[in-house]
Amino acid sequence: MRAWVVVIAVAGCHAAPRPAAPAKAAPRIAESNAAVAEPAPHTTPSLDSPSDGDVILIEPERRRFRAPGAQDVPEKRDDLWDPCVRAFVQTREYPIRFALGDALTRATTSCDRAAQRVLFAPPQGRAYAAQSHVGIAGLLTATSARLELVIVMRGPAPLARLTILAGATKWTSPALVAVLDASAGTWAATLPYTQDTARAVHALVETPDAIVRFESTDAIEDVALPDDEKQDLHVMADVADALIP
Repeated sequence: MRAWVVVIAVAGCHAAPRPAAPAKAAPRIAESNAAVAEPAPHTTPSLDSPSDGDVILIEPERRRFRAPGAQDVPEKRDDLWDPCVRAFVQTREYPIRFALGDALTRATTSCDRAAQRVLFAPPQGRAYAAQSHVGIAGLLTATSARLELVIVMRGPAPLARLTILAGATKWTSPALVAVLDASAGTWAATLPYTQDTARAVHALVETPDAIVRFESTDAIEDVALPDDEKQDLHVMADVADALIP
């Protein structure tokens, strides 16, 4: 029997290392169109030319928001003003323009556009002519204001003094020098509109049951101003606060 011997020779060799698989690329981050917020510069625009942006900085800690594209309602109110009044209020600083225009629209005005001056007085409607009343009058220029409290009393005897009774406030004017309007049957006097006078007027318009006492040389008349007259006076008194020194 023939025996077959098979010799298997194994050559010991060192195979070259298998190339490493290429590293998997990191996923690509899609570019975004979203804007990255950056701190806005801290600036305060001039009050005469407010910013066109969404936020108007009035003071560093006080902001007034205006929605983008929103119609600024106060800017439409000037459509109701007399053209001379509209031109005049443009000479005033931004914060008071609209309030002053509204107040002058309520008053009786005489306007000189060339001289940039407005003379105004209390309204002359039927309600004012029917009873004694008070109001604010004045002469305004682009750079100055002269204001007066106007006191008008109906009756035959001269107006002598005015007293305002409003809650805890009791204010009495100095002696008045009144002028007779014979056609209207009224006596009228004026007082400089000072800060002391302004405090009394504000108490009058802010107190529901306030009384204005008109004193003549021989009689006293107590008047509770109607709501519409109070509102006229209130609007002008608020503006006067910004005008008087």
